[in-house]
Amino acid sequence: AHCYCATAHGARSSPLLTTEQAPQPARVLNAFSAKPAEGCSMVTRCSSPLALLMCTLLLHTTLVLGLDNGLALTPPMGWNSWNEFQCNVSESLILRQGKAMVDTGLAELGYIYGRWWVVCGGWRWVGAVLSLESMSLTFRTRISVNIDDCWQAQERDNETGRLVADGARFPNGIQAVADQIHEMGLRIGIYSDVGKKTCQGFPGSHDKYELDAKTFAEWGIDFLKLDTCALTFDERLDPQPDYARMSAALNATGRPIVYSICNWGKKDPWTWAPDIANMWRTTMDIYPQYARVMSIVDDQAGKETFAGPGHWNDPDMVEVGVDSTIFNWYVKVQFLFHVA
Repeated sequence: AHCYCATAHGARSSPLLTTEQAPQPARVLNAFSAKPAEGCSMVTRCSSPLALLMCTLLLHTTLVLGLDNGLALTPPMGWNSWNEFQCNVSESLILRQGKAMVDTGLAELGYIYGRWWVVCGGWRWVGAVLSLESMSLTFRTRISVNIDDCWQAQERDNETGRLVADGARFPNGIQAVADQIHEMGLRIGIYSDVGKKTCQGFPGSHDKYELDAKTFAEWGIDFLKLDTCALTFDERLDPQPDYARMSAALNATGRPIVYSICNWGKKDPWTWAPDIANMWRTTMDIYPQYARVMSIVDDQAGKETFAGPGHWNDPDMVEVGVDSTIFNWYVKVQFLFHVA
C-alpha cells in the first residue's frame, strides 16, 4: 500500500495510498507515452485527499532536486534570437517575439518542459494534467523565448561583480523582460559562456558560476544556454568539470532552469553530459545551407541511444524563418528531422 510518484530519472514512494500494483523504477520511462506503464494498475483510488496532497508534494520535491529536475522530459522547444538577429538583440525585439508567438498560436504548440506522472489509485498526473473521474485540473507550461549572445554590458558591475544587461539594448534590465514574458504565459532563456568571454567578447561565467546562477535565478530565468568560447587549452581538453560546476550552481538556486551545454560536440558530450545537463550540442554551428543541414542530420546517427527524458542531443537550431529564400525550399527536411 503506497503512492508512487515518478519522473524520468527516479521515483519516490509513500505508505499513504492504496494501489493494486505499483510500477517498478525500470518501467518509469514507459510513463511518457500515452499508455500506462506495463503492468501498472490504476483502478483503485487514493485513500484520502490528504494522501493525494502528500503525494503531490513529493512530486514537487522531486522536480527541483539535483540534475533530476523534472525538466526537459520532452525535447525543449522555443525561439532563439541568434540565427536571425545575432547581436541585434534588444528588449523590444524579445517582447515582440514573445507577443508574436502568443498571437500566432505557436505558444500553444509543441512540447512542455516538464512532463511527469503520479499514479495514486484512480488518480493520474500526466503532462501537467491531474484528473479523477469527471474532475480535471490543468496547468499549462509553454515554450521559451531565448536571448542569445550580446545582451550583456561590456563589463560586470564594479561593486557586485554581477553580469548586467546592456543599458541601451535592455533599458529596463533582464528581470523586467522576464516578468513580461512570463505574463504572456511563456518562459524565458538566456545565454552565457563557460569561458571568461562569450563568443562575441562579452563577460563569460568562468569562475563565477555560482554568482551567475544566482543572478539568473533572481531574474526569473527558465533556460540557460552555456557556450564554450574563451577556454584555456587545458580546459578545452576536459570541459566537463567547468560545465558541472554550473550545473551544481543552477541546482543550488532552487529554481528549475533547463541547462543547455553548447560545446559544439567536442569531447563527445553525449557520453558525459547526461549526468549534468538537460541537453548538449552534438556538432558545430548550423547555417542556412542545405548541405550543412544534411551533414548535421547524418551526424546524429547512433547518438539517439544517449538521449531520453531529461537529457537530449541538440543538433542546433531549426533554420525556419532565416532570411534565405533558396534555403527555405529545403527547411521542411530539417523540421521533419527535428520532430521525427
